[in-house]
Amino acid sequence: MQSGAIKQGKWLNYVVIGVLIVALFFVGVKIGGAVSGAATTTTNTQNEAANLAPGGALVNPPTAISNFTLTDQNGQPLSMTALHGKAVVLFFGYTHCPDVCPSTLADYTRVKKLLGTDADKVTFVLVSVDAERDTPAVMKDYLKNFDTSFVGLTSDDATLRKVATQFGATYAIPEHNHGDEHSGHTESVQSDNYFVEHTSPSFLIDANGTLRMVYFNGAAPEDMVKGIHNLITM
Repeated sequence: MQSGAIKQGKWLNYVVIGVLIVALFFVGVKIGGAVSGAATTTTNTQNEAANLAPGGALVNPPTAISNFTLTDQNGQPLSMTALHGKAVVLFFGYTHCPDVCPSTLADYTRVKKLLGTDADKVTFVLVSVDAERDTPAVMKDYLKNFDTSFVGLTSDDATLRKVATQFGATYAIPEHNHGDEHSGHTESVQSDNYFVEHTSPSFLIDANGTLRMVYFNGAAPEDMVKGIHNLITM
């Protein structure tokens, strides 16, 4: 069962860019054509985009992210405005994710290392798409596998979906109730063995809370570092 879900997750990675393009045209920040990939740009010239966001896509016009408040891995409220003052690298994922999320966080550890002293000017954030299982304690334990300075944010599902919508991110949680036929009861029993389908780009936000760049899953850490350097020197 798990291997099938993993294959489904890998298949989703192939179509996620197309899904995200559609979503961003109609909801959230309306990045639209800027997120068709590294080869497409809404800047005046492709050379400008390649220089500012190598391997990624510029958001043009840059879009201010409305403030939101979620709960961090220490159980404390954390708002978007509290993150102002540093660049933010943010993506939506979950702790039970079998492939994309751990690989993205592993890339973030590489990015942080490559940034050197500039890493102090950047906050790396994982926003959960699995409110049911991703409690603050679970998020905290999970992030220990990568970097304890990374921020994990969670909340109830309705709140998380509102935040995701701002970025044009989408996710789908499958039905995971089942009948307790083994005990002779018919009531629904909650199962925690499920996978969440979700879009997985990394969003680069400047120190003022403005969305500037998007990198899709699989972007080279070296390219992200160049984009972040450009972001923090704007």
